[in-house]
Amino acid sequence: MPKRPRLMWRQVEAGIGAARAGAAGAVAPAAPSRPRFAQLPSVADAITPLDDAIGLLQMAAEVEHALLVQYLYANASVVRSTGGMSVSGTIRTIAVEEMGHLIAVQNLLLAIGGPGAHHFGRDVGNPDFVPIPFVLEPLDRASAAKYVVVERPKHIADAAVLARVEALEDDVRAATGLDPNRVGALYAAIYWLLQPSDDPFGPEPFTVEDGFRRGWHVRETDFQRADEITTFATTIDEWRNFPGLIATVATDALTACETVHAIMAQGEGVSASDDSHFEEFLAVLDAIEAGRVTVAPLPCSPFVQGQPRPADPRAVQLTHPYTTAWGELLNLVYTHVVGCIANGLARPFGDQTRAELIDIALTAMRPVLTLLTRQIVKLPIADSPGAPAAGPTFGLLREDWPVDPAAFEVVHRHLLATEDSAIAAIQARPEHAGDAQGRVAVDAVKKLQDRIRLLLH
Repeated sequence: MPKRPRLMWRQVEAGIGAARAGAAGAVAPAAPSRPRFAQLPSVADAITPLDDAIGLLQMAAEVEHALLVQYLYANASVVRSTGGMSVSGTIRTIAVEEMGHLIAVQNLLLAIGGPGAHHFGRDVGNPDFVPIPFVLEPLDRASAAKYVVVERPKHIADAAVLARVEALEDDVRAATGLDPNRVGALYAAIYWLLQPSDDPFGPEPFTVEDGFRRGWHVRETDFQRADEITTFATTIDEWRNFPGLIATVATDALTACETVHAIMAQGEGVSASDDSHFEEFLAVLDAIEAGRVTVAPLPCSPFVQGQPRPADPRAVQLTHPYTTAWGELLNLVYTHVVGCIANGLARPFGDQTRAELIDIALTAMRPVLTLLTRQIVKLPIADSPGAPAAGPTFGLLREDWPVDPAAFEVVHRHLLATEDSAIAAIQARPEHAGDAQGRVAVDAVKKLQDRIRLLLH
């Protein structure tokens, strides 16, 4: 895995739109105007625009991965909703679309960095950079407010909506002690890097007056050859043609910028969309504030021994032996899902092993991870009377994925063996004999394992 870049948010002041903070020789525009973005991310030690673009795209992958998991956890807490809106269905659809953003970012990394630039980490390594701290928490007004704030567009025309969102930003600052960063600002910085010059380009008319660094763009020669890109790029048909999934192939500046614009439009609604993630989370917040959502009180950031301890100070360790074994299995399957995607996309398009790995990952996401989530939320945190219910752990046990098929086989075999141990621990517990739902979940994991074993030599 490429070294995780050191990133920073750069404050942009009115009148310095042409200058990167601290950049030597930067020239301010002749007619300064207030930048469109109050702050922009950049790779702190980037030597070239290509360095900056690859680093920011890797961070975008981590952000999308993290939001995807946080939304899944929030959705796991939803018991029911009334009033004509399926809150669970809305959040689940958003999570699927975040998966599409993660895949689209892989295509962008491929376009300017080649297959070795693929990145599937999560944003635990740059706490000062991420839009919001990575925490797993049940859906409530506070968590929904975070999602609205990070998905918000820079400009909100409706004065009442703007006032509401700004009040929510104040609430998030008070709750976290941090200034939330917009995901849209990250993608705006990426778009600027990918456009060929300072002139407005493609669907987003960015200029230096918006706060971007003058002349700081990826060169045409930085793009990989089109035939090399299409050899490894993923397309929507590999992902079962899920509606709303973005998996476009970028081969040059225009298609790359169009891909970034599509991600921005689906997230923050830059195209006046009424079904953007921003608008949808506002609707979820409306339902919560109207008392139309019933939520299970899942613990915050549950974890088991052996996974990275969450940074969340409210994190709860699962200690009941049966629950712990399920948490370990869920972490392994989740990690294996990511590994199957990484292995698949490292292989050329049309390769049968690639197609099977991606299909295995999709099956693992749903129904297998869904079954494991439903199983763990009905189990107690601790082995004590009246202990509250647990929550899905979603521990990512590995972030550095190989590229060589032989090395991937070693990783798969290790994960399979560790999954076998977790299953054996589950089956050895007395609770398992009478746990019909648990037996269904174990059988689903075993079928998934069988499919992976068939691919190994």
